[in-house]
Amino acid sequence: MNPKIALLIFTIIVSISFSLYIHKNETKHDSKLTDVHHSFINDNEHENIRVLNQGKKNTPLKAGFEEIGRLQAEKVHNWSRQSPSSSMRLAQYAITAFGESGELVVFSGIGGTPQSNIQRWSNQFKNTPDPNTSLNWDLKNNDLNKKFVYLEGTFIKSDMRKNRVIEEMENYSLLAAIVTGSHEPYYFKMTGPTALIKSQKNTFESFIESLIEI
Repeated sequence: MNPKIALLIFTIIVSISFSLYIHKNETKHDSKLTDVHHSFINDNEHENIRVLNQGKKNTPLKAGFEEIGRLQAEKVHNWSRQSPSSSMRLAQYAITAFGESGELVVFSGIGGTPQSNIQRWSNQFKNTPDPNTSLNWDLKNNDLNKKFVYLEGTFIKSDMRKNRVIEEMENYSLLAAIVTGSHEPYYFKMTGPTALIKSQKNTFESFIESLIEI
């Protein structure tokens, strides 16, 4: 073989081998950089998760319970939970018994003090409710303060938007609870015919007693 041709072939082989060697090492280097980059990102993601979760309560939903805002309560199976009919309502339930119907509504962030709201409820009755039938009692459990209120008499159903009375409802009752903890107060207000509300008193108390913060 011509020496010049042999030298040319040798030079080409060496050049190709050197190029392959350089490419292989660059690939390894890039791979290491990628691994370091991914590790850095993953570490930052984990750190962000830890920061976001600091101080956050994470109470799992208990079996047989349901969420109401930042609270959870044991479900009452003969109460029918419905979509709130107003944006002011956090939750609402339809309650029926003895052929009568009533409802339980839950509010939060409605303004006013608990005492001023109790007075407002009292003013929804035609006359000042009889003190012999009006009740107030307190309970503290599960790190929550729970104040119960019971009123009965002639309830004035009104349209607040039009500021007019719709109906006067005799033998009507209000059973309510104001629940406070690390959040603003939650108001649970049940209204309906007196016989119906009295039949639900023990169930309502158990429902409120079951409340815990999420």
